[in-house]
Amino acid sequence: MESRKMIATSPAPAGLFHRWIVSAVILLVLGLSMSAHAESAEPVPALMDSLSPDSARYLVRIQRTESPPINVAETLTVTVETYGWPFAACALKIGTNSPYVDIIGIIKGEIIDSCEWEFFRASRVKTENKPRYPKSLWSVIALAKFSPDTLKAVCLGLNREASIMRLIVVSAPNVPIKDSTAAIFFLWEDCRDNTLSDSSGSVLLISQKIFDYYDSELTQDGDAFPTRLGTPEQCINPRLESHPRRKIEFHNGGLDFKLLIPESAPVVSPVKIN
Repeated sequence: MESRKMIATSPAPAGLFHRWIVSAVILLVLGLSMSAHAESAEPVPALMDSLSPDSARYLVRIQRTESPPINVAETLTVTVETYGWPFAACALKIGTNSPYVDIIGIIKGEIIDSCEWEFFRASRVKTENKPRYPKSLWSVIALAKFSPDTLKAVCLGLNREASIMRLIVVSAPNVPIKDSTAAIFFLWEDCRDNTLSDSSGSVLLISQKIFDYYDSELTQDGDAFPTRLGTPEQCINPRLESHPRRKIEFHNGGLDFKLLIPESAPVVSPVKIN
C-alpha cells in the first residue's frame, strides 16, 4: 500500500585538507543545502538536467522477511538502488513501534565495506515520553571516502542494488502466531532526515514516494514532525537553484511472523521379507 506520497583554501597538509572535505560533506548531508548553495560547487549537468519531479532515480528499501514467532535475532538489510546515478552520503532515520521487536544495533552494509567509505555512525535516538514517536529509533550517517587532493569520491556504489547497512533486530518471546507483523520504517524528525547527497555534493535528494507493507500502529498528524509520510513541502524553497530534489522512493519493511512447520517425512513402504 502506498502511503504518500568546496572549499577554497590556501595550501595545507593533505591530511588536514582531507578532514576539511569530510566535514564539509557531512554538513551538507545534515541539511545546510536546504538554505544555501556554495558558489564554488558545480552541479553535475546530466544529473541536474534530469531532476524532473515525475521520476525517481533512487530506491531505498528496508528488507521484508518471514520470521518464526520466537525470541530470535534477525538481520535485515537496508539497500540502495541508484539506477546508475551514484550518491556520496546519506542521513537516515529508521524505527519501529512494534511491541514484538527491538532494533538493538546497526552495522555497515556492503557498500560501506566494499567501497571503504570514510565515515559511518549509527546511534540510538531517545524517544521516551515523546508523543507520536516510535519506541525504537536509530539515526545513521554515512559518507564516501574522498580523494585527498580532489573533491571527488573514490567509490560511490556497486552498480547494482546493494546494502548500505544491516539492522540487528530481536523479537520478543511472546509473539502471537496468527497474523502478526512488525513494521520497520523510515521516520522524519526534521527536514534533514532521510536524505542522500549526489556525487557532486551540490544536490540534496529527498523523498518522492513512501511505500508501506505492514501497519506501524503509529499516529500521524498531517505533515507535522515526526512523520512517516516523507519530507514535507515546507522543507523546500523552489526559488533556490539548489533546492532539494524529490528523487527517492522509500520502501518500508519489517518482519512477518510465521509458524515454520517442517514438511512431513516421506512415507516409506515396509520391505517385505519372504
